[in-house]
Amino acid sequence: MIFFIGKNKRRSAEAVPPYREEYVRINGISTYLLHYPSAPEAPLILHIHGGPGAPASAFAYLTETFPRNYSIVYYDQRGAGKTLIKNPFAKVSVAALKQDLLETVLHLKRTYQKEKICILGHSWGSVLGSSFVLDHPEHVSCYIGCGQMCCFAENEKRAYSFLRDAVLQSGDEKAWKALMRLGPYPAKCFSLNALLNVVRMRNLQGRFGLAVRMDEEAKQIFRQSPVAGRIDMIAFTLGGLRSAGMMKEFWNNDLRSRGYVYQAPVYYIMGDRDRTTPYEIAQEYFDRIEAPFKKWYFVPNAGHFAMLDNTEAWRHILNEVVCTQAAGSDKSLI
Repeated sequence: MIFFIGKNKRRSAEAVPPYREEYVRINGISTYLLHYPSAPEAPLILHIHGGPGAPASAFAYLTETFPRNYSIVYYDQRGAGKTLIKNPFAKVSVAALKQDLLETVLHLKRTYQKEKICILGHSWGSVLGSSFVLDHPEHVSCYIGCGQMCCFAENEKRAYSFLRDAVLQSGDEKAWKALMRLGPYPAKCFSLNALLNVVRMRNLQGRFGLAVRMDEEAKQIFRQSPVAGRIDMIAFTLGGLRSAGMMKEFWNNDLRSRGYVYQAPVYYIMGDRDRTTPYEIAQEYFDRIEAPFKKWYFVPNAGHFAMLDNTEAWRHILNEVVCTQAAGSDKSLI
């Protein structure tokens, strides 16, 4: 295994960065991994990003360059980020992403010499991560869901309701007309227009502070990333387009159809102002989960990207989760 040290735009030439970059052959393609290692005995977390097609590796420096009681690895899924750049024609499907995730977990277990690792899924990554925990509990020490998505259609329906109230309260006639042009939302069946309406919906949500928007502030955060350059920003934009075809599979996905029994501890860390994946839906699902242990956390004054909206609170909670796991009676959890 070869690690590649990335160029840190904010460090001197002599400084050693707190991260390592790696490309690994996973399921037939060259896959990008970003490691923020801690002590060898520290638990390992695998971060599964959302989108689909929206890697979090470029933003990891905002949350991981501080003392941690865990190691964490971010990876760019096929069709996203640096993995997309290396494999522009790789087929993107839910089945392929599930196999990618399994092989990535096995690779990390070998690399870090762990019997089990923690799976952290954000947004779309929470669907992929939850499915992995249900399918392969033998590899999982615990599951952490953030911006947890349970049912895409119900999520969009409730998010639309929040947006509708916000537009009405604002008295913005232009925004109201744009909202009405969406028609019945979300559409019952996938189509190109239905997908475009999701994009229009996100743009409207961003205008009213109900979703993340790629404004100048967000672009500046991206530009300051030590592992991202201009081509990565282009790939970030193209990732959603490259993964769009997968939405047909995802459109009627409902995690609840898998049941509620988890064989690993479950933690949900949700922004208390998340209106992109409204936390109420996740809370209803969480309340029915049967697991060896489960705990719900709210990140105060935070939306869908709780780790960026209130980084200090996020860090505190994530370290607490790791400490809770380490204190468990089943030592295989660490």
